[in-house]
Amino acid sequence: MRIKFLSVLSCLAMAGCMTPMVGDPLTGAALEARLSGQNLALTVTDPSIGTPVNIRLYPDYRVDLTYADGEIQTTQWRVDGQGLCFAGRVETNRFYCRNIVIGREGSHFTVYDTRSSASDRLASGVLSPI
Repeated sequence: MRIKFLSVLSCLAMAGCMTPMVGDPLTGAALEARLSGQNLALTVTDPSIGTPVNIRLYPDYRVDLTYADGEIQTTQWRVDGQGLCFAGRVETNRFYCRNIVIGREGSHFTVYDTRSSASDRLASGVLSPI
């Protein structure tokens, strides 16, 4: 299953990948507005954990998750506080969330697995409009 990927999203910009984040990280409606209609191209730290390499977040809350093997999963997305969440593949009513830190400006982000005490870096990437 692609649950590890969600870890990636949880940190989608927790530390400002290549450029430092300016200001406080976005949360809630501001984070949702920043991510809606965006393509997230990821460079994955460890491809063996099943993290998507590309994420398209549509304004109607559909999301296309593209994996390194070419598989594309279409599901739903939402924001919960500072978390970017995706519906499960089997349990479509269950959302898996991970914190994402991203500022109002800039296009770079970093994703961390915040479920562990070490907050492992899972990926980094760039936002661009769909």
